[in-house]
Amino acid sequence: MLGVLVPALLLLVGHPRYFFDGDTEAAYLGWQTHLGEEVLAGRWPLLDPSAWHAANLVAEGQSGLFSPLAIAIGVVATICGNVLVFATVLKLLLLCVGATGVFALARSYGAVAPLAFVAGVAAPLGGMSQYLDLPSWLAGLTIWALMPWVWWALRRTMLQHANPFAALVLGYLLVTVGYVYGTIMLILVLLACLLECRLARDGRAALRVFGVGAVCGLVAVTVYLPGVLTAGVAERGAAFHLTGKFGSDPLAMLASVLPTAVVSDTTLHVLPYAYAAWFLPVLVYVDLERLRRAWRPIAGVLVLAAVLLAVMVGPAQVAVLRWPLRLQPFLVQTLVVLCAVLLSRHVLRRPSRRRLGLALVWVGAAGVVALVRHPPGWVGIVVAALVVGAGVALGWLLVRGPRTSRRLSLAAAAAAAL
Repeated sequence: MLGVLVPALLLLVGHPRYFFDGDTEAAYLGWQTHLGEEVLAGRWPLLDPSAWHAANLVAEGQSGLFSPLAIAIGVVATICGNVLVFATVLKLLLLCVGATGVFALARSYGAVAPLAFVAGVAAPLGGMSQYLDLPSWLAGLTIWALMPWVWWALRRTMLQHANPFAALVLGYLLVTVGYVYGTIMLILVLLACLLECRLARDGRAALRVFGVGAVCGLVAVTVYLPGVLTAGVAERGAAFHLTGKFGSDPLAMLASVLPTAVVSDTTLHVLPYAYAAWFLPVLVYVDLERLRRAWRPIAGVLVLAAVLLAVMVGPAQVAVLRWPLRLQPFLVQTLVVLCAVLLSRHVLRRPSRRRLGLALVWVGAAGVVALVRHPPGWVGIVVAALVVGAGVALGWLLVRGPRTSRRLSLAAAAAAAL
């Protein structure tokens, strides 16, 4: 938690209102505070004609009518004397929830603790999380925080045949946030878990996962059906666009190892929304032959990473969803978990200098893409490429050295600091 809170609090040095911006200020806390006031007054407002746009609240999933989290946030907001402080504390708590969830998920896949720590610290620093969800998009931050815990609980139900109560509760909290991308991710994670059950030939585990999915599906019908039935009078109509707001492309994914990586869509004001994690090039040090022989236990995370990468280079809008970069925070979660797991289980004992060269070529290519996309930022891009290259080389040296817990812990601290 400290590894996440320290860089998050540093954001306040230059911008004290960083966590209370955009839609958090204009919409989310207003909706939730109003909901809290109504609940405290003994009313459950399915429809509120006196509110903005006539407030067909039951048709707007993000109003949180069915969400205990949204109601709790609204109730606390009504009694909090300073909304700026409240928003800051709330988002810092969500960061801690998400980071610890990523740590637990990585451990469930067999990552050693220091590398799971790196994954947990790196997950909140992805471009969309840091520059959109954290300051503005509270619903996106909430589903990001819940998703790794839902995934962890599903795996616990699968692997240990544990009571599915935790998975059901966490799945309910995720779906009732009312932000459809969380439900889309839940479907993908359920499919990933079912794939792992199939490969393990564990029918009992598959039935448990399917049961959790069925219950969450019924909750999703409750949350989203009113919105579907009233979609004909919504402002944003169905459309299909290959490019546009929140679209991405393969080059942006290539450059996502640099914190200066930007997408080609100029409407995003050259913010580094595409940034994933600086240490992705260390995947070059994985022993592919060992992975080929032992990929089944981690099939879910491998397939999910591939699916999300495909989504990232897909169309910018499908029906009412402007979505590739909306799912980018979950791609970051998946990739950092994958890195932690592969380096823990399948890293080469002594990766060659050729492997190091390939990793540095990746960093160099990312720098070239970033320079072409945003030439005025060349100083920051060059510095970022040099620092990331040094970090990748340090990782190469640590992998080749003696495998002791102390070296791994030092590597974790260095990665978190970088």
